[in-house]
Amino acid sequence: MKVGIVVAMPQEFEAVNVALNNYKVSHALVHSLPLSIFAYKNLNIYGIISKIGKVASSVATAILIKDYKCDVIINVGLCGGLNKAQVGDIIITNKSAYGDVDLTAFNYPKGQISGQPHIFESSTNIINFQTFLNTLNDATIPTGLMVSSDSFINSVTKISEIKGMYSDIIGVDMEAGAIGQVCHLFATDVLYLKKVSDKADNGAVQAFKGSLNLVEDKMPAYLLTILEYLNKI
Repeated sequence: MKVGIVVAMPQEFEAVNVALNNYKVSHALVHSLPLSIFAYKNLNIYGIISKIGKVASSVATAILIKDYKCDVIINVGLCGGLNKAQVGDIIITNKSAYGDVDLTAFNYPKGQISGQPHIFESSTNIINFQTFLNTLNDATIPTGLMVSSDSFINSVTKISEIKGMYSDIIGVDMEAGAIGQVCHLFATDVLYLKKVSDKADNGAVQAFKGSLNLVEDKMPAYLLTILEYLNKI
């Protein structure tokens, strides 16, 4: 199986390096984006640093699916935590959406793009998400909907607006929704592995800056848990 890992920033990729450093095969630039290739047991893994935002992450995801034939995409990185998600929590989910799309003039609900589902939920072509969660045996992992915007959310007012769009939102970032749309278009499974860096409120910027180290927490271990699950399929 071929697995693609998309991260936005080099700091986020350190969690991938810690988990897979002993399995690295090669490193290159692909369309100016850093790409690392790992051979982990029965998996060929392609990790790419997309840069920040929806367009950048869409391009990187499409490269992994079309050029490297990845069967599954994993988005690893930081997010703002909403509702039950607290700073430092690890979130694992398979659902994403947009928080900055508005076609209500054409009778679409906020967040939905014409011709696309309101929520991008990974198929079960490869991953049965509930079965995967059961294998974790960890009831502390929050799951729900990741909502993405091309803005860093650090406003109580903005939080309230986004919460009004979706009932089961768990986190906000700048990439997951776009990655979800690309995976939907290519019928490719996707998982999101996120660490909550902040609460997306007025103190979010300072909290985010203090959470950039993803190595000294559980992110590498949870990434390996996901890969072990995929390795057994």
